[in-house]
Amino acid sequence: MANQINVLLNRWIESILLFKQSGEVAHLQDTIQYGQNAFSQVSLESPHHLTFLIILGELFEGLYYQIYDLNHLTQAIEYSQEAVDLTPRGNPDRASLLNNLSTLLSTRYEREGKQEDLTQAIEYSQEACKCLNSPPSLRLRGCQIAVNLLTISQRWPEAQSLLENGFKLLPFLISPLNSKLDQEYMMKSISGLAATGCAVSLQCNNDGYDALEILESGRGAINRLTINSRNDLSTLYESYPRLAKRFENLRVLGNAPSESRESAGNTIPARSTLKSARKRDLKTSKTSSSKDQLLDTAAKKTRVLLNTTHFRTDAVIIDGNGDVQTLPLDQSVFQNSSKYYGKLQNRFGYNNHGDWAKSNTDMRNFLEWLWDQVVGPVLDALKLKPLKILYDYDPLVNKTKADHLSNLRNTTGPRCPNSDQLVILQELMKQQPNITSSANSTESPRAQFRTRKPANAPKFPRIYWIGVGYMGAFPFHAAGYGSRYLRKNTMSCVISSYASTLTVLAFAGRKQTTLQPSASKLLLVTMPKTPNESDLPGVAKEAQIIQEAAKILATVELRELAPVQVVLDDLPLFNAVHFACHGYADPNSPFRGGLLLCGDEPEKIFAENTQNSILTVESISSVNTENSHLAFLSACCTAENASSLLMDEGIHLASGFQLSGFPHVIDSLWEADDELSVTIAEKFYQITFARSNLTGHNKIAYALHDAVLAARRSCDDPLSWATTVHFGP
Repeated sequence: MANQINVLLNRWIESILLFKQSGEVAHLQDTIQYGQNAFSQVSLESPHHLTFLIILGELFEGLYYQIYDLNHLTQAIEYSQEAVDLTPRGNPDRASLLNNLSTLLSTRYEREGKQEDLTQAIEYSQEACKCLNSPPSLRLRGCQIAVNLLTISQRWPEAQSLLENGFKLLPFLISPLNSKLDQEYMMKSISGLAATGCAVSLQCNNDGYDALEILESGRGAINRLTINSRNDLSTLYESYPRLAKRFENLRVLGNAPSESRESAGNTIPARSTLKSARKRDLKTSKTSSSKDQLLDTAAKKTRVLLNTTHFRTDAVIIDGNGDVQTLPLDQSVFQNSSKYYGKLQNRFGYNNHGDWAKSNTDMRNFLEWLWDQVVGPVLDALKLKPLKILYDYDPLVNKTKADHLSNLRNTTGPRCPNSDQLVILQELMKQQPNITSSANSTESPRAQFRTRKPANAPKFPRIYWIGVGYMGAFPFHAAGYGSRYLRKNTMSCVISSYASTLTVLAFAGRKQTTLQPSASKLLLVTMPKTPNESDLPGVAKEAQIIQEAAKILATVELRELAPVQVVLDDLPLFNAVHFACHGYADPNSPFRGGLLLCGDEPEKIFAENTQNSILTVESISSVNTENSHLAFLSACCTAENASSLLMDEGIHLASGFQLSGFPHVIDSLWEADDELSVTIAEKFYQITFARSNLTGHNKIAYALHDAVLAARRSCDDPLSWATTVHFGP
């Protein structure tokens, strides 16, 4: 009998391997048949009995998703149910089996609508959350499944109670001693939990601060580990010097890149030291309350967190005084956010050999929707009105405002202005009533524009956008209508900056560095040629412009075709760094995304591109700089959230540089145009290195705002000009 079972097992294993290679339904059906034949020979007392039940349940689940035959789903549920019944309480694997059974039952509920399936699914997932011997990741997964099902039933108080218990497990989910890959894997398992928790809290009529606290505690957990590892240990050293020393050694280990860590760090003594240090540090710390830290009331910043779930969508707004308000948004935002996220990932079809003009037209439609449904209502709630028309002059058609007014007045037929345009005309005349048309002047339009006395520049308020979930990829700064003289756009109202979380923003804001005249050093890293990538002819011009603009205020050192390790060693020595090269975002492991530089041997630049030629997000975030102020990443996708399951972790080059000590980062949400990058860099550095009334953190954001406007004047395609953004305080 034993030999017969072994033969059947070997055939089953071969069949499973064959299916994994081919993926064909016929091979999957054969695999199930072999498994059932083998299972019929296994006694209930056999140690293999439970394993057969689990695997057969998974195979039938896979077959259901291939054919969508409800009978296959029912068989998967039966095998999974029996596996749960045979697994004793207290077994660490029980939570995983309960989660799987709950998911299967909820899937059948979606198909048939039987309340019994939904009730059982909730009960099993709630039990999974209470399995004390199971890993925190499995318990949190059970919490997430249960909460999602409870929201379907609109059982809000139960969902809130479960979330309160679930969020207590978050600090135990990941450790600084885990590899970045393990940390990513753990956080993927609870993707979207914070967004649901925030919405449930608001649905229970809790105040905005409670919802805000849930969002912040459930997002950016990996980055928070890095920030916590760089906190001041002086109070711990005063009371527990030996413990503080051991903890500091572990912090160094935890901040090192994964490949350089020693396995000895992930030991019981190491974890004991971490636990003790946290406990003692909480007792000795004399910092302000957690609420003050979260709201960062001293910063006087307006921050907007945008959250959307299947049952409600909200903007959680922190005004300059630290007061929190919530603004319900139209629920259509939820349905459209996933659609537009997918379109953004595909660059509105252009990545699939689409038409550039059509892709930009679709992008404009998206930006108009983003204004109407999200940004416009938020600015209205904050009573932030447009301060000026987007353009004072249109260099593309060589006309002043007066020319446009004259043309619109004299137009008849289908091109006459609609009601919106008439309002714009009236606003234009109020702003510049004495302006005359260039048609009645001997001066050229350009001469009129140059000689006209400039009005006092409006002082734009600043706003910090934090998108949750899919909205973490949205260009809120570019929202609005594309007409050159419309006020219905973000850039006519505010200076926009971005942040992955409030914690990272506050961490960056604590650094009071600046670019001091004649004392600053700028590192300029360029890659005009990169293996297996297109050449970047604009890089040479960009480098020349930067060197010319920066010489007023900084010493510039050029590194062309520099090896990765050289750049990493140089970063702490400079106040500012500018990269002009290729970049990419890794959708599977964001920590592996980065900037494409040289390997260890620059003379082999045209050899095959390898991993050691990538300045990764992980390697950058492991650096700790003291006097750094600005990182300008003139490369593609440096702020892109490419992994949909890790959107809320904010793992990209922008946050990597912020964690390494650069409070301000200029980067791109998608691909950067080579020529337009030169325009933006030129304008940005001209403003940044000029002597002006703008000081401190504001100068960088204001400079980029004007630089992006300059880019938009030269190119009205939003896929080109709207990619460049500012992360920082």
